Amino acid sequence: MNLKSLEILLAIDRSGSFAEAGRQVGLSQPAISMQIKGLEGELGVELFDRSVRPVALTDAARAMLEPVRAIVGLVELLHGLASGPPPGAGNLRLGAVPTAAAGWLPGAVTALGARRPGTRVEVVEDDCAGLLRSVSSGDLDAAVVPGPVAPGTEVTRVPLLTERVVLLTATTGATGGAGLPVLCSKGERALGAAARHLGGARRPVVHLDSIEVVLGLVARGMGVALLPEGALPVPLPVEVAVRPLPDPRATRTLWLVHRVDGLAPDLARELVAALRDTAANRAARIEGTRRGADVPAARPVHATAG
Repeated sequence: MNLKSLEILLAIDRSGSFAEAGRQVGLSQPAISMQIKGLEGELGVELFDRSVRPVALTDAARAMLEPVRAIVGLVELLHGLASGPPPGAGNLRLGAVPTAAAGWLPGAVTALGARRPGTRVEVVEDDCAGLLRSVSSGDLDAAVVPGPVAPGTEVTRVPLLTERVVLLTATTGATGGAGLPVLCSKGERALGAAARHLGGARRPVVHLDSIEVVLGLVARGMGVALLPEGALPVPLPVEVAVRPLPDPRATRTLWLVHRVDGLAPDLARELVAALRDTAANRAARIEGTRRGADVPAARPVHATAG
C-alpha cells in the first residue's frame, strides 16, 4: 500500500470525481483509476460504486476515511518535523471536553497541521469548568467547550457549531430504554438538561469520563445515553441505535475560547476554520450513515467573536 493511493482516495472524497482528484494530485484520470484499482485489490473490497454517476463511495470506503486522514496527516507531520518548523509554526496547547475530543477534534488537528505545517498540537481533555480555568490561567492556549460561555475582557469566545443531542439505546431493547439509567459525559450541562426531557419515571443520571465506556454499557442494555451527535463514532456499533429526542431544544453549541493575548490572530483564524470544516464534514458523514433516525445534522455557526 502506498501513500499516494491514500491521498487519491481523500482527494476523490473531497472533489466528488476522479478527474478533479487527478488535477489536485497531479495525475491523469487513467492513473487515478489504476491507483484506486490497486488499492481495492490490496484491501479486497470495492471502494466506489461505479454503477452511479458521479461515482459514490461504498460503506467500506466511508469507514476508512478517518483512519486514512490520520495516516496521511501523520506522514505530513513527519515530513514537517524532518525539514524543521517553517515561519509561524509553534506549539498549541488545545483543550477539549471528552465529547469533542472523541469525535471530530482529531481530524481538525490533522487539518490544522496541513494548513500550518510544523505546528505541534497537544490536546488536553477536561470538563468545561476545568478548561475555562486553564485558558484563563494561561495553562492552555485555547479550548473547545460547550456553551453558554460568558463574555469576558481577557477571554475571546468564538461559536463553532450547534448540534443535536441524541438518545442512544441498545438495538434490541425498548425504544426509550424505559427504567434504565441515563448515561452522560461529565461536565456538560446541556446533556444533563436533556435528561430531564426523556419523560416517564424519574431515573438516575450517571456521568462518565469515557465515551467508549458509555457506548459499551448501552450496547449491553445496561443504560441509555445522551450524547451530542458529533461525538458518535462512524460507523456506529450495530448493537447501538440512535433515536431523536422529542424536544428540538435538546442541542448544544460548542465554542472556541482563548485569551485575547494567547493566540496569534492568523493561528486563531486557521484553528477556527479547521474546527468548523472538520465538524461539518463529520456531520455529513454521520448523515450519510444514519439508518432510519430522523436526526438533523450539526449546524456550523459563523457569528463573530464575543
